[in-house]
Amino acid sequence: MIKIGAIGYNYCHKDNFCADNPNGPGAWLFLLIKSDALLTLRGREYAVKPGTVCFISPSTPCSYRAKDGEYTDDWFYFDGMDGEETERLKSMKITVDEPIYIGSFAAVSGLIYTLTVEFYSANIYHDENVELYTRILLNMISRSIIEGTFSERGISTAQKENLHYIRTWIYHEPKDVPTVAILARSFGMSLSSLEHLYTKIFGISIKQDIINSRMSCAKRLLLSTNLSVAEVGEKCGYQSSYGFMRQFKQYVGMTPTEYRKTQPVGK
Repeated sequence: MIKIGAIGYNYCHKDNFCADNPNGPGAWLFLLIKSDALLTLRGREYAVKPGTVCFISPSTPCSYRAKDGEYTDDWFYFDGMDGEETERLKSMKITVDEPIYIGSFAAVSGLIYTLTVEFYSANIYHDENVELYTRILLNMISRSIIEGTFSERGISTAQKENLHYIRTWIYHEPKDVPTVAILARSFGMSLSSLEHLYTKIFGISIKQDIINSRMSCAKRLLLSTNLSVAEVGEKCGYQSSYGFMRQFKQYVGMTPTEYRKTQPVGK
């Protein structure tokens, strides 16, 4: 889980500004660059435009500075980039240690403002809200990256909207997701077309994404509720307890009961 350690919104610096980290930033660093700038990563210099984001790993030598006039950005330092989180970024088409141009950045920057206010507040649900806003931010960036490639792939606006709707359904309502064949019919697509476009756009097969969603839901319920294993399987969309337990062990490496014992319920 990504956990923010410090964050800043709309920081503006004079034209002589230069942030130089020859040994890397020391923690994961996210930048939303909002002015023309020069960004150097591992000795390679990029001239970047406003609307460029970058996820920089802790040991990557980097520097960023103004190109013409003032330098402005939003930023945050974070940790929690374990293997699962790294794979999640890859599946979202978010690469690290290289600039990513997302174009219009008003919505992303607006969310960073909200995230900054929440991060420095002491209100109830502060931590939960920061986590949710961070997830939404990653989704927004991923969507900007993916939508930037649609015109090159010949995908219609209707198909794009349907595919995003399907993926949202898969991750938010795993219990109610039907078979891939039924999904295809429901959205007026052939089975092969849905499978092909889904993999091409999201970088993962729709069947694997459904499994990933169910595994994520199951792990969360096992560690945060007192539901029985059978009830957890049902809430994650499994027709039988055996099928749930078999697939859980296949993908997680232990049974649901064994996984639950790795951490006390409710912690």
